[in-house]
Amino acid sequence: MTERKVLYIAHRGCKVNGGVENTKEAFLGGVKAGAAGLECDVRVTKDGEFVIFHDSTLERLTTEDVAEHLYDVNQSTFDQIKDVKLTQTYRDTTHHGNICLFREYLQICKDNNEERRVAYPYTVLQGYIRL
Repeated sequence: MTERKVLYIAHRGCKVNGGVENTKEAFLGGVKAGAAGLECDVRVTKDGEFVIFHDSTLERLTTEDVAEHLYDVNQSTFDQIKDVKLTQTYRDTTHHGNICLFREYLQICKDNNEERRVAYPYTVLQGYIRL
């Protein structure tokens, strides 16, 4: 019988050791936790930047009073949303972070390229890829 190994994949990074989901801090937390992979969600801003963000809007992860048109990731430029402070509480710990560019995510994966750390991006590239 072939032995099977269960792999831990850090879904949107690791909130326990890291930060707000899909941020650099969360991905580095996944590396620190020994994850075999780092899952992420990719969106495209109005000016064509590939960013890591799960939701179509920033609303769930921000407490800032952001103008309504800036809540929609796909309708905002990267410059408009890059400094928006993201906030998420997990197990009584509140984390803060900023939107991560896809190239930053790839660099984190490359910098930590051990056999057990592989990037598994889940893409939500509306208008770019038809699923």
